[in-house]
Amino acid sequence: MVCGLKKSGTWRFPRRGVCRAGCLIAFLLVFPAVAQRYDEVVITAADYKNLDTFETAALAKADKVFAAKDYRAATAEYDLFLVENGRSSASAYALLRKGRSQMLDNKRYEAVRTFKEVIDYFPDSVLYAAAALYYQGQCHFENGERANAVKVWQKMVADDEYARHTLAAPALLALADELARQQKTAEAASYYEQAAFEFRNKNPDV
Repeated sequence: MVCGLKKSGTWRFPRRGVCRAGCLIAFLLVFPAVAQRYDEVVITAADYKNLDTFETAALAKADKVFAAKDYRAATAEYDLFLVENGRSSASAYALLRKGRSQMLDNKRYEAVRTFKEVIDYFPDSVLYAAAALYYQGQCHFENGERANAVKVWQKMVADDEYARHTLAAPALLALADELARQQKTAEAASYYEQAAFEFRNKNPDV
């Protein structure tokens, strides 16, 4: 068995620090990560049940437009919801969805600012704040600002709660891939390993 890989091909996780960085990188070059699709973040049941009838209708309208992929109109609907329901239990969710709408409408710089609001105003709403960090990094990456993307993703995966979010998986893999590209193999290996340990049960493909 080399670095936890049995002859049968079954991956067996070694203790942290057992595998050398180069060996793990070599393993990942032979067995590349599986491309995955991650569902959109949805409002929690706890936040939803606190909405009044007007809020429920307004949010449903915005979500329907988002689902129809009319992202410019969705941005306007979520923005209207936030203006009219500033103290709603769905504020963090609506703000995140506004950012996603801007992002999917290719208005990434505007989306970065919106995601920052989620992080600044709702840092303890882990489901939404962690997602905002991931998407903020993705916006930077797609804008060619790779250094900024790395900083944001590192902040996300360094937080114990954020690092357990579903979107921490692609953040860890993106970090590792980028650092491997820069020949920073030891750092890259640590993120690949973190992804493997954190998501070995929740997302075995990772």
